[in-house]
Amino acid sequence: MQEPSLYEKAYIKDQHFPIQVSLKNFHCAGSIFNSHWHEVLEILYFTKGTAIIECGTESIKVRSGDVVVINANELHRGESIDNEVVYYCIDMSTELLKGNVIDICEIKYIEPIVRNLYRFENKIQNDREVVNCIENIITEFESGKPGYELAVKGSTYHLLTALLRRHIENILTPEECNHRQKMFDKLKNALIYIENRYTDKLTLEVLAEQCGFSVYHFCHEFKKAIGKSPGEYITLYRIAKAEELLLNSDMSITDIALSTGFNDANYFSRAFRKYKEDSPSAYRKKNLLDR
Repeated sequence: MQEPSLYEKAYIKDQHFPIQVSLKNFHCAGSIFNSHWHEVLEILYFTKGTAIIECGTESIKVRSGDVVVINANELHRGESIDNEVVYYCIDMSTELLKGNVIDICEIKYIEPIVRNLYRFENKIQNDREVVNCIENIITEFESGKPGYELAVKGSTYHLLTALLRRHIENILTPEECNHRQKMFDKLKNALIYIENRYTDKLTLEVLAEQCGFSVYHFCHEFKKAIGKSPGEYITLYRIAKAEELLLNSDMSITDIALSTGFNDANYFSRAFRKYKEDSPSAYRKKNLLDR
């Protein structure tokens, strides 16, 4: 099956080991990652600078020492405020944390996490235990010493324990979770349609039809599941495509606007500035100079 738009497959190098740690370093204000979502639990740990992270409908200002938890299937994007932002990204395949033996830990904690019954708070501040766990994961992962996998996995379980005890935002019943997953599976049809037809005029009626919903039901479920209205999501996807062309082609601003589904260059520029805080031409110039 084709992956839906703005979906990003999380990079986990060793498919037999559930954790991937990456260092991210940005040297200018602006986008640090475009809107996307994935099926893994992701932890961002900021060590320098200030940034704005959007998770669903929530906008979070973070600085050095802060932690952001991004739940599975949660749309998110990031913007750097300072000229230098440094953070670690920990991608966690919760499915791979499951053991071969079903014990009480598996039943009470790991399985509900795998099934996304727990929704964790997005922003964590001033929790030394959480930060210690994250720093231990980073140190052991980067060392690659014999047994580092055991140390990383142990600290990951410790981290999940701290999150479960103090940072749960919402607990879904199995019925609520199943309903949410069914809705998300239906909405994927609209997401795929947007990816394939983003250059066309997209109407709510056509998108709702892809899911078998009325327009009202479609808009309600889309906002609830994705955290953005259908119109906002389409605009974000078109801007992401336009950004690729700005940085990897010599097309004019007008041609880029028309080739990514915007009616005219003026509307494109206003929309681009709203999300990127720069005009398309200024964004192109700034980022090409930094290469």
